[in-house]
Amino acid sequence: MSRHIIPRATYATPYTFRNKFLQSVGSRLGGATTVHPTTENITHILSDRRSNFVRVDLESSGLVPILQSAIRSVEGIQQFTPTQAALIPAMLHGRSMVVQSETGSGKSFGIMLAAVNRIVRQNVAYRCHTVIIVPTEALAIQYEQWIRTYLGTASHIVMPCIDSISLEDQLSRLQNLQPHILVGTPGRLFEVQSQASKLLGHSLRRMVDTLVVDEADLVFAQKNGIELVDRLYRRMREEVPAQLILASASMDAHTVKKFNKWTENDNNVLRLSTSHMEHALPENLSFFLYCNPSQSSLHTLRRLIQHGKETKGSEHRALVFGAEQNGLLSGLRQLGLTDASIQLPVTTTARATPRAGGGSGLGVCDFTSARGLHVPYLSDVYIVGSGQVPTPTEFLHIAGRTGRMGLPGDVSMVFSPYEARAVQHLCEVHEIPFRLSKC
Repeated sequence: MSRHIIPRATYATPYTFRNKFLQSVGSRLGGATTVHPTTENITHILSDRRSNFVRVDLESSGLVPILQSAIRSVEGIQQFTPTQAALIPAMLHGRSMVVQSETGSGKSFGIMLAAVNRIVRQNVAYRCHTVIIVPTEALAIQYEQWIRTYLGTASHIVMPCIDSISLEDQLSRLQNLQPHILVGTPGRLFEVQSQASKLLGHSLRRMVDTLVVDEADLVFAQKNGIELVDRLYRRMREEVPAQLILASASMDAHTVKKFNKWTENDNNVLRLSTSHMEHALPENLSFFLYCNPSQSSLHTLRRLIQHGKETKGSEHRALVFGAEQNGLLSGLRQLGLTDASIQLPVTTTARATPRAGGGSGLGVCDFTSARGLHVPYLSDVYIVGSGQVPTPTEFLHIAGRTGRMGLPGDVSMVFSPYEARAVQHLCEVHEIPFRLSKC
């Protein structure tokens, strides 16, 4: 079932639930600059005009040549996405920005490349100059692995600040050999910055020149997320200004208002978008809906997964999403899907094209645990409604785990008759035809 792109003008609809949803989670980016790709030699690509073309070739990004060569050899990437082509040079020029684009457009990877470029080009001494705040440990580990792919395994490059690593070890590393980049979850980073002044003799706020909040709307919904930015971001007139970057595919009004407040003294703020649509999904996704009253949702899901394995073979690589991760994993294993695992196959690269013999896998997640992750060569996403249907924002990010970087992807949703109305509302919000597929 193919998705249809609906013009923005059609958002003026009589559906009250859709209007309320768009009002509550609309981007509200103000004077956002909409970027479009080109290979032509167009100057002033990041001017104040509302719609601009950006050159997507690697040479126009501002990255050092050695890093461009590494991107080609490691990733197989020959050109950037429009989001990356606008984000990277702006970040290299120190501009604060809020970035909203569809899932799979390479926001996180672009942020990582700009941070790595600073270390390579400026040969920064051992000093923590960049902090990246993410909502999950898995995304923090992905950032760490990406950075080490380009800069090596030396301890002073990057340090993940996550709960699965002891706080004592992290504070010891920060004191003895300051990493260039800290990447972690709001809770653990808040603990680290609270202890930093005792260890270093001054606060992290004085050191951090670039503060990135990836999946910003989810980070700000977590404890300490907003307060952490308040403590780390230099924005007062008497301070040396720092750079603040917020990125997400779903910017709600609260998140954008906080950004506007923090950057009210900055006259060079950039707001980037790749679409006039709010909460845009990748265009290369296909959606399938299944509702079978005669059997449980898990039994229907097992049949779909088995069919996918038979038809796609080794190219079948999937994530299954449900409201409760451990219960879903147990149910799938009881039905004979022994390859199901909660260990997500996080990649060390952002390769856009699949490799031969990539192998199959079946990861199991709750509705938020895979937020922002780039899972390599993912062919399918399955969503099972076991008493709970994802919210429109959750659905956006779940579906966006596949169909990334221009590759096709299938999204299948299995639900009971009792959940049909909620699923219908979900489809109308995202402009997906509500048609049932045969299992």
